Amino acid sequence: MMAAILLILVASFLTDTARLSLANRLENVEVDFGITNFILVAFVIYWLVRLLFFSSILYRLVM
Repeated sequence: MMAAILLILVASFLTDTARLSLANRLENVEVDFGITNFILVAFVIYWLVRLLFFSSILYRLVM
């Protein structure tokens, strides 16, 4: 979370070309490592575990 806030703050002070270069580098890192896919799969597994093993806690939270 702090890294995202830091990136936004840094990007807000960069010139247009530097900001575009930063965005392109970040896109290349994401494509090379598949960070988004990993995070999405981790969230699905997390929620499945919560539903399967801690359904009573989730039920009390919703009701």
